[in-house]
Amino acid sequence: MVRKSVCLLCTILFTFSLLWFSSCARRVVREEEGIAEREETKEIKGEGITEEELEEARKKVAELREKEGIKLSNIYFAFDDFSLSEQAKKTLVENAAWIMNNTKNKIIIEGHCDERGTEEYNIALGERRSNSSKRYLINLGVKSDQLSTISYGEERPADQGHNEESWAKNRRAVFVIK
Repeated sequence: MVRKSVCLLCTILFTFSLLWFSSCARRVVREEEGIAEREETKEIKGEGITEEELEEARKKVAELREKEGIKLSNIYFAFDDFSLSEQAKKTLVENAAWIMNNTKNKIIIEGHCDERGTEEYNIALGERRSNSSKRYLINLGVKSDQLSTISYGEERPADQGHNEESWAKNRRAVFVIK
């Protein structure tokens, strides 16, 4: 009888200690995740570049492109889509004209996505976006050996915001001259 009581008491104590330690572990994990998110935000915000400086840098890049006659423009996509809009097709026609007049240049088409969706899905979607742009350029007469594609998924956002306007800027294909 005493032996059964001791075994029952040990079992109860063991069960309560397991519950106690497992509940504490969850709280610590949540707290650590919160710390990681705050550190990530600090890293993004703390790089010393203000919105004004970023906008100024974009304007300088646009001015340099105009001076050098570089006319390759980005194209943008709808949410969760890799089909080309009419505006994107017009932009690709302009890009194709420049690429065909500058045959010595190689072009990398970068596919980008917004932050929504899994990393794997966004890499695949970015690849489909860059490939659809490449196919359209080839159909317009650009030599395929001038073009290469890469997908960055959500890794290189153009806008760090977390709203529809920012996400729309991040769903894009970028044309980079090698």
